Amino acid sequence: MKSILSFIAYVISTFTIIIFTSSCNKDDSNRNTQNLGHILFQYDYVNWAWGYQHAGWFIDSSGNVKGYNLPHNWKYADSLGYILKDSLELNYNNTDTLLFQVEKQELLEKAKMIEKTINGKLSAKTHTAFDAGSAVLYCYYWDRKKGAYKIIFLAESGDFEQHNLDTSGIALSNWLISIMDKTNSFWFKNLGENR
Repeated sequence: MKSILSFIAYVISTFTIIIFTSSCNKDDSNRNTQNLGHILFQYDYVNWAWGYQHAGWFIDSSGNVKGYNLPHNWKYADSLGYILKDSLELNYNNTDTLLFQVEKQELLEKAKMIEKTINGKLSAKTHTAFDAGSAVLYCYYWDRKKGAYKIIFLAESGDFEQHNLDTSGIALSNWLISIMDKTNSFWFKNLGENR
């Protein structure tokens, strides 16, 4: 009889541990995705030399890489790096071309890295060219409390070079550069090139 009761106690305790562990994993997963908004990443290129150029693309939560060229009524972030949801959606609505589609699982893996880049230190900004313009990579963190997106700088190439030194920031930058290579529409100097 004692062996049957011991076995039942063992089964109940094992079952309780399994349920507790799986609920913790779900909480971690939810924590990693609760601050993902509709817009996750952006490449933005601006150049005032030899005429005005402004083009780039966004990656949305469906994995669409959607391009824009000479957008109208462009909205900018405030001095703290936040942009209201409506303002970012207006910018996103300037897109007119589907350049690429990122697979959902790949996108989710990369999106989970966004929060880690928020407080990433930046490399020194170096002047590397003239009249090349500014190509910048960003990711977006949805701040529910503020009801706005935090724009997180990942890297810049062109007249100046600088990048986020966080390992997730470097990984995301290199991933976005690989997306750019697949679209064959834009340029960005690889991180670490000519260093």
